[in-house]
Amino acid sequence: MKFIKSWILVQIICAVSFCQPVHAENNNYLLINLTSYTSPESHKAIEYAKAELRKGRPVIIYLNDASVLVAAKSNAQQFQKQQYNLNELIKKGAIVAACPHCMKRYGVAESELLPGIQVAEVSQE
Repeated sequence: MKFIKSWILVQIICAVSFCQPVHAENNNYLLINLTSYTSPESHKAIEYAKAELRKGRPVIIYLNDASVLVAAKSNAQQFQKQQYNLNELIKKGAIVAACPHCMKRYGVAESELLPGIQVAEVSQE
């Protein structure tokens, strides 16, 4: 259990460290570590991010575990609303990054990601 918590912390730090900074008056970033691909859970997290971004709060969404499926163009039918909202967030300055290990695990290629979604760089140390 301790290993899992440490691994998640490293993933979050890597996602934040390697993403381009968002410039806003408020430096109190909202980091959403999205792990679910199910519609209600992913939709709620994305809607919350939209509300905070409208308030001027910088937002980073880290797509982790099965949530990388939401970012795949091939899943547009299943996750139409979430993909629309992710696109809107990116247009308004949010950072969306996907876990490369999770992408590999779920068979999501970088070329399949929605435009503007970054692949997080993970240290190999």
